Amino acid sequence: MPAVAMKEDLDPRRKLLNIVDGAHIDYEVPDCHVLVATYRRPEKTRGGIVLPASNLDEDLYQSKECLVLLAGHGASFNGQPIEVHQWLVIRPQEAWAMEMIFPKGALHCRIVYDKYIKGRVLTPGSVW
Repeated sequence: MPAVAMKEDLDPRRKLLNIVDGAHIDYEVPDCHVLVATYRRPEKTRGGIVLPASNLDEDLYQSKECLVLLAGHGASFNGQPIEVHQWLVIRPQEAWAMEMIFPKGALHCRIVYDKYIKGRVLTPGSVW
């Protein structure tokens, strides 16, 4: 599906962090790797079109935008250290997918080696 402006009822970063809810992430990230949460589009576009669940489920496999939850020692992009809670662009095929369980629900996450990071964005929804 081509990129379409989506209507976000809640800030996407806040939506993902609400699930984590300050819980300790009991996972040790290897050096130069990053644990990211997959960005999933909301169900409604800015124009009011409601996307079917089958379209939204594509994000589990194809979403290129993700939020950093943890960064391993030495993880960097363009010579700058990767910071927690920033948005990255990755190629999903180059990352290892997994579900992480938190007190307020599960998050689809990926582990990505920093050399496979393709970019940084200020907010998600601009890359498809």
